[in-house]
Amino acid sequence: MSLVSRNRLLSIILFCIWPLGIALFACYQMSKRRDFLFYAILFSLFVGLYGYVFNARHDLTIDMVRIYNHYEMLRPMNFVEGIPYFVLRGDLSLFLLWLLGRMGGNAQIVVFFVAFLSCFSFIYIFDKWMCLLKIRDYNKLFIISVLTFFITIHPTYISGVRTPIALALFLLGFICFFSGKKRLSFLFCILSILNHFSMIFTVFLFVICICFDERTVRKLSFILACSGAFYHSLMNGFLYLLSFAGVIGTLLSGKINYYVFGDLAEGEVRIATGSNIWYIQLFAVLGVYLLIQISPRVKQRILENKYISKLDVWILLLIGFVLLNISNITMIARFSSLVIFFCYLLIVSVVGMYRNAFFVKLFYVLFCVFFLVAFIALIKEHGAIPEFQIAYQNTHKLLSYNLFQLLDIDVDYVDIAKQNLLIDE
Repeated sequence: MSLVSRNRLLSIILFCIWPLGIALFACYQMSKRRDFLFYAILFSLFVGLYGYVFNARHDLTIDMVRIYNHYEMLRPMNFVEGIPYFVLRGDLSLFLLWLLGRMGGNAQIVVFFVAFLSCFSFIYIFDKWMCLLKIRDYNKLFIISVLTFFITIHPTYISGVRTPIALALFLLGFICFFSGKKRLSFLFCILSILNHFSMIFTVFLFVICICFDERTVRKLSFILACSGAFYHSLMNGFLYLLSFAGVIGTLLSGKINYYVFGDLAEGEVRIATGSNIWYIQLFAVLGVYLLIQISPRVKQRILENKYISKLDVWILLLIGFVLLNISNITMIARFSSLVIFFCYLLIVSVVGMYRNAFFVKLFYVLFCVFFLVAFIALIKEHGAIPEFQIAYQNTHKLLSYNLFQLLDIDVDYVDIAKQNLLIDE
């Protein structure tokens, strides 16, 4: 048995004994680029366990109950029986629920998979991007970035299931494109749309970004940002045009109408229950992004690098789209995650490539802001929402439990829903 195989076997055995300790060791090994893929999977499995043991929060229970109902309904079906259901709903996530159900276990396995995929996609994309740019101080930036990701995983993000999976698939498509794997990039983008229809807007914007020159994209971003005041009129006009496109137009019109106008209540509930404090993270990265834009020396060096300059205009296009949707809380909440991620990626690129002292300091300040926001949000929501304590009642067990004890934790989503009066007895 080779040394690498022995190290892997030992890591797996120790992971079963103390997942947290090996997850930290895996993070260190990844920063040194030692057996990167194996340790990335191991660390992502630990994050998956975080998703496995957490309970639904008060304003997120609707999502969890919906997932639970689909999971329990699809689990006993064979593939032939499930096909009509997958096709009629046009939702790839239902196929995923069926597949996970056939593997056995309760609905917690779904959230485990979402947390695992979200973490692995972030690590994979971040590593590929830094290697693409040949960034210096890789190990330090990598550890800080992984910690930033972990402390900002909020139940709001992974409990929806469809949205984080769709975002992860799109991010994989993004990095595949810049790595020269354009067919694979196209496949990931299509899968992203099939998993959550709202990603059609993101994929459409991405196509525009890669097909047009940077000056045209910047102009379009400005037009989108200035069109926010006419949002509802523009959307209504677009839906009217789709009505002339036959059956496909009718289907697209119904989907777009739901995501543009029919999903506002969910966003309003999340804002009302206190999760709006997480928008501080968005404002923080946008603030640093703005400083990069007004720094002539840094801006000039960005324009000299084809990868970073393309990332720069892509962020600008995303920001323009968010401003277009300024009156739609749910759409902003959904796409702000992308803005935060790509702004953070740009900031890391500037810090790693150019070593500008001012932005290095800002990078560490940004990390502190993310940490404080996570801590304040946790305290605030515990005080504002008694039911919120349910969400984290098992999280502390990640510190000391072994793998089998963690897998033995049972979360009853239906019981939680009854406590919050979301479904009848």
